[in-house]
Amino acid sequence: MVIDDDPEIRSLVRSALEIAGHDVVAAENGMEAAELLGAVKRPPDVFVCDVAMPVVDGFTFARMIKRDKTLRTVPIIFLSARTRPDDIVSGIALGARHYVQKPFRIAELVDKVARAIGAK
Repeated sequence: MVIDDDPEIRSLVRSALEIAGHDVVAAENGMEAAELLGAVKRPPDVFVCDVAMPVVDGFTFARMIKRDKTLRTVPIIFLSARTRPDDIVSGIALGARHYVQKPFRIAELVDKVARAIGAK
């Protein structure tokens, strides 16, 4: 699942992951992602999530899924322009497998997704 309020980034990441063979569901914020999770048959293999988003930000979304026993083990990769050390530490403390800083290389993100879900 890709969660980002920027439609261009959301589309880029979605396309790259689909080309890499992944099925992708996308949302523009944490609230929409939570609503989509209620409609899917099985949990996603990974969340690629922006931090700074309206309605429900990435850190709040991470806290929400960590309280759900079926979602708490799903890896999170934060993808964010928030690059202060305390932001990165906060993301990792919330259980993020990776914290990728924007701007980013799409090949690096696709590789991190593959490693997070055990494809490599």
